Amino acid sequence: MKYQHLLITLTAATLITACGGTTGSVPSEGTPPATGGASSFNRQQTERLYGSWNFTFTIINTFSETYKLKTLNASTATPGDYYLAGTDQYNNLVVAGYDSKYKEFSLYDPGVTIDLFYTFDFTGTNTVRGCYYQVDLSTNEMSRCYPMTGNRYSMSASALGPTRTPSALREQEAQGHTPKDSAAYRRYLEVKALASQQ
Repeated sequence: MKYQHLLITLTAATLITACGGTTGSVPSEGTPPATGGASSFNRQQTERLYGSWNFTFTIINTFSETYKLKTLNASTATPGDYYLAGTDQYNNLVVAGYDSKYKEFSLYDPGVTIDLFYTFDFTGTNTVRGCYYQVDLSTNEMSRCYPMTGNRYSMSASALGPTRTPSALREQEAQGHTPKDSAAYRRYLEVKALASQQ
């Protein structure tokens, strides 16, 4: 009876491992959970963006933008990806999420004369760093990368943000361009198309 119990235990452990489960091991950081696959990993990455954020960047002067990210949606452009819909400080729709193709986060903030677009990665639980781009809608030219940093100041998507600088100044001061065949420009077009379905 003792050996029969041992045989059943070993057989069960072998079956669990063969079917993709674990017998007590923990997935290493940055890898999809064994039972959820890539879709669950991509969703968890996007969910890291929940809350209220302040993004800061410098062109000639330093500017700040506030974003509140709150509603999770499955991507219609890339199966298995997700994005968060939210608002900027003017209550306009924005979309942000983890892009599994580029292994990076992005946020798209559409405007009347320029679109704002960010690509970034986490540097801590509540901090990010990356690039700020603006796209002139009259020419479809994308600016060069301006270094940006971001911090989450609240896990709530209704928290008030810090004081911001008027957006009109950015349009006058952006210099240099990002080629239209660049990964940043392609990502911008992909996220813009996704946002247009909202």
